[in-house]
Amino acid sequence: MKYKADAITMQVIRYGLEAVADDMGYNLMRMGRTTIVKEIMDINCGVLDADGGILAQAHLCPLMIFSLPETAVNMIKHVKEFNDGDVIICNDPYLGGQHLLDVQLLSPVLIENKVVAFVANIAHQLDMGGAVPGGVAGGLTEIYQEGLRIPFVKLYQKGKEDPQIFDLISNNIRIPKKTMEDIRAQAATAKIGVERIKALIAKYGLDIFQKCTSMLSDYTEKKVRYFIASVPDGDYTVIVYLYDDGCVDTPVKVQVNIHIKGDGMQVDFEGSSSQTKGNVNSPWSCTKGGVFYTMVGIIDPYMALNSGTFRPIEVSSREGLVTNPLLPAGVTARSQTMTKIVEAMLRAMSKVVPKRIVAGSHGQACTNNFTGIH
Repeated sequence: MKYKADAITMQVIRYGLEAVADDMGYNLMRMGRTTIVKEIMDINCGVLDADGGILAQAHLCPLMIFSLPETAVNMIKHVKEFNDGDVIICNDPYLGGQHLLDVQLLSPVLIENKVVAFVANIAHQLDMGGAVPGGVAGGLTEIYQEGLRIPFVKLYQKGKEDPQIFDLISNNIRIPKKTMEDIRAQAATAKIGVERIKALIAKYGLDIFQKCTSMLSDYTEKKVRYFIASVPDGDYTVIVYLYDDGCVDTPVKVQVNIHIKGDGMQVDFEGSSSQTKGNVNSPWSCTKGGVFYTMVGIIDPYMALNSGTFRPIEVSSREGLVTNPLLPAGVTARSQTMTKIVEAMLRAMSKVVPKRIVAGSHGQACTNNFTGIH
């Protein structure tokens, strides 16, 4: 059967991509060894284009997905050669990650020796070393205290596991057996994803696949622009606070400034506190994720999510703020600030589209650690 790049084929490929991402996620859940992956499902999976932009995401932990394209763009700059069967690992918040416990694996999809897409997944690991078991704790003042920081390295090369990398990670964490099995599950998930994307491309042809994914990105961009154009132009600012940063008993200010003009939106964080001594700093991918996640929920939670979705929304933050920290700022508790960004975004947009906004909350995620014998 000969296919053509039209609206129907575009939607079929869209749902095909989403099915691949969802299947990756549920395969990872089934293969995982820890309650974090199997029961809490603190994971997400995505399909990316050859430039690292999102094509589709799984219907799992939504805020995690925004690290994958940010990391992929940086990976393309760092990794000189991609081969079939390669699996690249990275958990560095300063290279697109979240915090060190959120480990990302990315694999290229090659057709005739050319990268045409990537599949990626992210999973919260049980332990990545550092000062405290589990990695999440207040009072840490540098990322070096938070655990093992992994740059872009090939965990698998041409399908073969690199035992030296596995040994390096295992020797720096407290619970290597379960953690490494979760990481192997992530690698298997990536392999499955590559095979499924190749099958999808084989069915429709690379040319039709690329034309339809480009059409899909344009379609979602138009949908977002239509929504933004339907609301009043203006500047909307909201200020929220964290009680403290876990080290200094001083409130941490998060200021969100939204500027709407025509069919475009700009969001900046000027006026927010400088990066903190404690580890509530929000890495750049998390900050952008808080903005994008909120806007998708307001516009249409069921819309296709891809790189076109975010073209009309420009997000910026001066380096050195709590919303865009510089090394060696600690970031383990970054969810505290990230959820405050979401809360501020919702409050700001409530002035524009009040019927689309959910009720307010305390806007922070609580973490409790219990340790002991018996």
